[in-house]
Parts: sequence; C-alpha cells; structure tokens
Amino acid sequence: MFRRAQNVDCITTDMQKITNCQAKCLSSAMDKDNVRKIRYNYWTMSSLRRTMWLMDKITETNIVNRRRYFRIAGGHDICWECFCNLYHINGNFYYNTLKKVKAKMVSPGASGIHFRKRGPKFYTMMNWFQEYVECHGDRMPHQAEVYLPYKTRKKAIYLRYRSEVPEAYSKSAFDQMCKAYFWFVKVKTVSIVFIEIQGSKAFP
Repeated sequence: MFRRAQNVDCITTDMQKITNCQAKCLSSAMDKDNVRKIRYNYWTMSSLRRTMWLMDKITETNIVNRRRYFRIAGGHDICWECFCNLYHINGNFYYNTLKKVKAKMVSPGASGIHFRKRGPKFYTMMNWFQEYVECHGDRMPHQAEVYLPYKTRKKAIYLRYRSEVPEAYSKSAFDQMCKAYFWFVKVKTVSIVFIEIQGSKAFP
C-alpha cells in the first residue's frame, strides 16, 4: 500500500479527483512532491499509529451543511473525500473508524480530563500501551480492529505497566484510557495455531 500511495500515477489520479471535487475544496492541484511527503509521513507510521492518527483527525473535523471537513497544512479545509484521496486512505477503513469514533467517543466529563488536556503522565501511559499493542497485536489490512493474543487480560497488562513506569496511573484511570482511546483493541476468542479466527471480544 505504501508503494502504491507513492506511485506517481496514483497521485495524479487522486489529485484529479480533488481538483474535480464539487465542493471546490482546493482551487488548484497540489504539488506532487508535497503530496508524496504528506503520504510518506502517514504511511510510514505503524498500522496502529495510523488508526490513532485518523481517530484524532476525525475528532477535530468541522461539520458544515452535514458535510465533514478536515483541516490540512496551509489552513485549508477539505471534505472527507478529498482528505481520503490526499492521504490515499481506503474508504472502508475511513468509514469503519468514523463509525466507531461516533459510537465510542467519550465526552470530556466522562473520563475526568479530556485527551487534549492530559499532562505528560497521561501521555506516558498512553504511549506505553500503544507500544504494547503494536508489539503484541495483530491487525488485518483496512480494518480498525487490533487483536491481542488469546486469553490476554487487562489486569496483567496493567501490572506490567505499573512495574515499568515509575509514576503509574491507577487501575481505574488505565481502564478509562483503554475504553476511551483504544476502543479498537480486542482479544482473540480462540487460539489460532491451526485454525482461523472465528470471533473476538472486547478488551476485558
């Protein structure tokens, strides 16, 4: 996918779609080198970081006449179609992430402090868990869900987090963080040594 996103013909095709956008998001096509840089920054992230990044961008969008707009570099607001074409994001992946952000998004009061107002201690906890999921989780292409190994338990992960981070948050804060910002992390319901995944359940 990274190679295709950087392909000149792919960029040309996607930029033509942006130029022909009925909402007139951009008055002229962007420079191909800039598009390549934008896509490079996105596609060189891990799959989990791309999911987190997209989730973050969705929460920052503006809705105008029932149409969702994303703010990009240069202060331009572009519709979601142009946004996906700019970054070469699969439509199914976008819709899947958007649907779950709407369903799982927690208001500022629900978890005590809004994500953007958290301090270094919270970011340390979030980064620790994100690295844990990147190391131990599996993700299928174009899906938001990340699957942790069979029989993974949140309590065991928390105890490991607390042992590795000097100033750790409480178990309840850790659980709130997982629920609010890692809603896409699930646990495999069966062991997959010689069989396919037959289901999954929410992170316990």
